[in-house]
Amino acid sequence: MVALIVVGLMALTTAGCGGGNTPSKTVDEFYRSMQEKNCQGVSDLVTDTKPELADRYVNDCKQIALVSYSIKGETIDGTGHFAKVDVEVTIIVNGVEKTNYPTRFLVKRDDDWKLTEIR
Repeated sequence: MVALIVVGLMALTTAGCGGGNTPSKTVDEFYRSMQEKNCQGVSDLVTDTKPELADRYVNDCKQIALVSYSIKGETIDGTGHFAKVDVEVTIIVNGVEKTNYPTRFLVKRDDDWKLTEIR
């Protein structure tokens, strides 16, 4: 009985490790990296098919003060390869606090989800 509980806990812990297992986890990691000014982490979460997209997000990482974010919803398409995540984001731009409600689009690359502009 104890062995089953330990194995179950190990499975839960393993499933929760690493970013990118779900679209929402990837978006959460993306915004957490933005808050921490971990611009390389931001870049790593963007699909490699659009290098200019990664550059734009890295530029945002350097310039924008992210106050808070909240994941509002996740939708994965029928193929399991594309997703969208709705977010509420509060930033400070030029000393003014603004709240936006972007939808982040993601594509599955191997076992990881990456941000993309593909819709």
